[in-house]
Amino acid sequence: MRFPNATVAPFLNNVEVNITDNCNLNCKACNHFSPFVKGRLKNSAERFEKDLTKLLSVYKINKLVLLGGEPLLEPELLKQFVEISRKFRDRYEMLIIITNGLLIPSLKDGFLQFLKENQVHVSVTLYPPTLALKQEIEDVLRKHGIWYFISRPVHEFMKRSEEHTSE
Repeated sequence: MRFPNATVAPFLNNVEVNITDNCNLNCKACNHFSPFVKGRLKNSAERFEKDLTKLLSVYKINKLVLLGGEPLLEPELLKQFVEISRKFRDRYEMLIIITNGLLIPSLKDGFLQFLKENQVHVSVTLYPPTLALKQEIEDVLRKHGIWYFISRPVHEFMKRSEEHTSE
């Protein structure tokens, strides 16, 4: 779709793409339904590239956000998504990963260097399980020179019930 008489590409503020539906938490308030996902469900790099190519042929984007579930559960797939995204660097302003941060202290130096080199911003949602690791998460990100944001603590955190009603 093209916009007639437009001299500037239409602009989208935020585009969010799920890397995986799986998560290492079980939050009651999950708006991605991750606690209900059974098995390993993840997106495909080929599909992402096709969709992003089509989207960016029409729009410019402010924030391209990669999330889940928990995107750091799939570091190799996340790396592929970042590499694909970088092909279109002139069509968006910022590449962001949203994570609960629990896996950041265990990430390999090579992966963290990759994030830095590709100017990936890391946004950590500070859930109660993450709060205990906050300083360690910050130390790792700072050590590797990665731009990051850590949210205010989420004080109300409840595990989702595993009981389901059947219909």
